[in-house]
Amino acid sequence: MLRCYAILLCTTLTVPVMLFGQEQKSVRVRADEAFERQEYAVAGSLYGRIISKKKTKTSIDLLERIAACNREIGQYDDAAFWYEKMDERPDCPPVAHLQYGEILKSAGKYVEAKQQIAKFKSSKPDSVRLANAMMAGCDSAIAWKTNRLDMAMENIKELSSSGSDYVSGVTRQGLLLVSNGYRKMTMNLLPEKNPKIDTRTNQPYYKAYIFKQYSQGVANTFVEEVVPQLLALVPYHVGPVCFNAREDTIYVTLNSWQQDIANRKKRGPVNGERTMMVFWSVKSGDEWRPLEPLKEINSTGYSTGHVALSRDGKTMYFASNRKGGQGRMDIWYSEKQKNGRWGKPKNCGPVINTPFDEAFPTYNEEDMLYFSSKGHPGMGGFDIFRVAGKGTEWHRLQNLRYPFNSGGDDLGFIMKANMYEGYFSSNRPGGGGSDDIYRFMDTHFTERFNNDEGIQPYKDPEPGSNPNPVILAQNKPAEKPAETTTPKPDEPTVVSPRQTVTAPISLPGTVASSTPTPAKPAEEPVVHSPKQQVSAPIDIPTTVSTTQHQASEPLVAKNEPVSEPVKEPVSEPVKTTPGKRTPPAKTGTKKPVKTPVVVAAPVVTPPATETKSEYEPEPVAEKPAEKIETVAVAQPQQTRQDVEMSEMDHAIQSKMENMEFYYDYNSAVLTTKSRNLLDRVAVVLNQYPDWKLQIRSYTDSRGSDAYNKDLSALRCYAVIEYLVRKGVVSSKLYYENIGKDPNDPCGKGVPCTDEQYMRARRTMLKIIHK
Repeated sequence: MLRCYAILLCTTLTVPVMLFGQEQKSVRVRADEAFERQEYAVAGSLYGRIISKKKTKTSIDLLERIAACNREIGQYDDAAFWYEKMDERPDCPPVAHLQYGEILKSAGKYVEAKQQIAKFKSSKPDSVRLANAMMAGCDSAIAWKTNRLDMAMENIKELSSSGSDYVSGVTRQGLLLVSNGYRKMTMNLLPEKNPKIDTRTNQPYYKAYIFKQYSQGVANTFVEEVVPQLLALVPYHVGPVCFNAREDTIYVTLNSWQQDIANRKKRGPVNGERTMMVFWSVKSGDEWRPLEPLKEINSTGYSTGHVALSRDGKTMYFASNRKGGQGRMDIWYSEKQKNGRWGKPKNCGPVINTPFDEAFPTYNEEDMLYFSSKGHPGMGGFDIFRVAGKGTEWHRLQNLRYPFNSGGDDLGFIMKANMYEGYFSSNRPGGGGSDDIYRFMDTHFTERFNNDEGIQPYKDPEPGSNPNPVILAQNKPAEKPAETTTPKPDEPTVVSPRQTVTAPISLPGTVASSTPTPAKPAEEPVVHSPKQQVSAPIDIPTTVSTTQHQASEPLVAKNEPVSEPVKEPVSEPVKTTPGKRTPPAKTGTKKPVKTPVVVAAPVVTPPATETKSEYEPEPVAEKPAEKIETVAVAQPQQTRQDVEMSEMDHAIQSKMENMEFYYDYNSAVLTTKSRNLLDRVAVVLNQYPDWKLQIRSYTDSRGSDAYNKDLSALRCYAVIEYLVRKGVVSSKLYYENIGKDPNDPCGKGVPCTDEQYMRARRTMLKIIHK
């Protein structure tokens, strides 16, 4: 017995020393197998263990692997750290410079990105094309950020989760979303305590949701799952979804979960791919029929998803990596046949598609397609593009530029039917760290882009030349028209709905082709999300109607007094209420300006934020407003009148321009008296189709300059939104968010009453004649 204890003790002491090398080898094998299965979160953790022991003796291939893992799961800061380590070494592979440049570009560091891209050398045409396109994108991004388009934009914090959230469409009920962060949240009507985890990212699988109250400033914000009777029990990733116009047919992007496994192999940890497929269902009465694969659209062995329907429902656009395209993920289309079935898919052609990834098609206007691309020169990862045409005939490709695009991934561009309010998603710097949903308002959106000639055709520079910076498109339309948890070994790696490609699969009974590893339970196939991208055989891995209504009372020239402010005691909140997520960095000027800021008028009436000031009274309960970005642009030009105005016309104009609309302190909510006046303004504007209106809003002298710029913009939005609801065409409306009233005597240290402060908190009107 003592002898047995002695042997056991000896073994305990010596085995760790003897098996140290074997343990390292075992960890490396497991890490490599996880990497091949695209379980990047698992592989990155294992590679990190090895590197922490090897320290300065770490091989370059280990650094490549751990950098790639961090890049694929969106941990760009960590990825940049490892690429910087590689850049310092003499054995740094050329492709690492390009990948490092891509990471720097995603952070908006365009000068540093160009330096890294310039170090990249390759003999492969596709790789050279991508490097040249990235370099041109950096040059263009620097110019576009200097002179950005004018509009208001906000991160919708109430829709932000700890995970990835992106918009995929709009229905009559609300905004369609895809998210992996709502599954545990109480704002979801069906919260889950322990949702299944995607081993690729260590995040829950994606699901499709609908945000039924997507207008600003509403109470009881919530989301709910889309058609839970169909999709609640579907394994792996769900979404995005697309409805037809009648909303009785649904098309859903899902990971195949039955026998649809492609590219099987006999040996090794990876022997198959679980692809994305399009499923569909039709509503019969109040019930949805069981989901079925859309056989006419899916292609065996390839991924298909991200369906978008044209306005008439006769053309379906989607993304796929099938054969016959330009390379990797492409945008394809199919036309509905007379028998109601979908025709043979066709590639949209080289104007849209490149040898790299194109995905996330959306259809907002007739004969106008929006999509995201990594192959066309842009500001970062995925950039949003707009192109006119249909089928295979396309022209006037337009990069939406900043602020729609950024160094990050920008995708899912959706416009509401009013065509001045829209949404998109981005993981840009300044957001919550993953994909967040942004909203923008621009009453002149279609005008500015319909007048834009598009980006210049990009041509590769001559070999050996040192070309000047390439600016693909100037900002001509910027001016408005003159008028980690470790996954279990038996769970599948699944691709998330934002990923657009297939993943390798490990099937039961396979053996690794290299050093054997301990036996483990049979594994399910790797499952991919609709945002994941396909790996291509080149040396550059990629990262990831307004209702018409008029008031009955006309506005006439009478000796009516101008509306007086309501004399109410007011007090203002002064403490900023912290939001759940950090909004994008404000790009508007923060210093006071003397010239009024004129921007195309967005439409929304969110409540105002609160700002500390030593001059402000004690706070009262007041809901804060979202941060709004505003940028100065040229004032719309007023041209000579075509027709001489009558005396009555002059009187009406004078009366409108002498109206003043007042607000409570720190508020952008119109009073009842102001709304009654605006009813009459709407009648006049509808009776004078050649008249345009400029809305000017002011704040009092308290609070910071930057805050008051935003608050005055919100007051402009309140007026504009009300007029649009009364039937005024949004393109006739402009605004000036002036901020503090420059003529306010209270701003010069003069003690003022509440009534005097209120007179400064006003909106006024100015008529612009055609």
